Amino acid sequence: MRAGGGVIPAAFSPITVANNKAWYRADLGASVSAWLDQSGTGDANKNAAQAVGAIQPSLAASAAFNNQQTFTFTGSDKMATGAWAVALTQPFTVMLVGRSLSNVSNYYALDNVSDPTQCAIIDSAGTLQAFTTSILAPANDPLLASIIFVEFNGATSNMYVNAHTAVASGAIGAAGLQGLSIGNYAGGGAFANWDIAEIAIWSGVVSAADRTLLEAYASARYGITVGA
Repeated sequence: MRAGGGVIPAAFSPITVANNKAWYRADLGASVSAWLDQSGTGDANKNAAQAVGAIQPSLAASAAFNNQQTFTFTGSDKMATGAWAVALTQPFTVMLVGRSLSNVSNYYALDNVSDPTQCAIIDSAGTLQAFTTSILAPANDPLLASIIFVEFNGATSNMYVNAHTAVASGAIGAAGLQGLSIGNYAGGGAFANWDIAEIAIWSGVVSAADRTLLEAYASARYGITVGA
């Protein structure tokens, strides 16, 4: 069971849900120099890496995430994948389990792999945001450990933060996703200052039933309560 109810099937993970295209969890194929994609799509360009020691994130168990392994990106820490063999066009769905560590500037948890096309989840001076060319900005505290879902779906995009129902909806722009910058804005700077435990991405809009199962999975794993 998860906090708030719901049954998690045995051996459930994000790749159980159809059309998973990328999955990163901080206890699987993870080190400070590489974070390996667990989706099974066979695209080696989906593996994230950082060879430069001075800008590698730290990796440790975090009390804020039920003592699960978590990457901490501070300062100029960052990782990036290569350009994916098959880019995603909208609609697609992103799940991010993480929290911002500061509310004083723009801190990118993730972005598209290359500028100028953005596809981001950030803390903008205390406001949680998702955007490509337009912003979804729910009234949620970025400093709290959160299960964040963003449906990148043009004019009918939705964002869910520790909740079954959307906490922000509207137009987000039409940009696709060619890969991931983790911990910074792809154009440079605006580094993360985030703890990140897990990232998963699907083509299409994940159904409400599957999102409920994913929330249950993440809630049980990370000790984060999901509301109505």
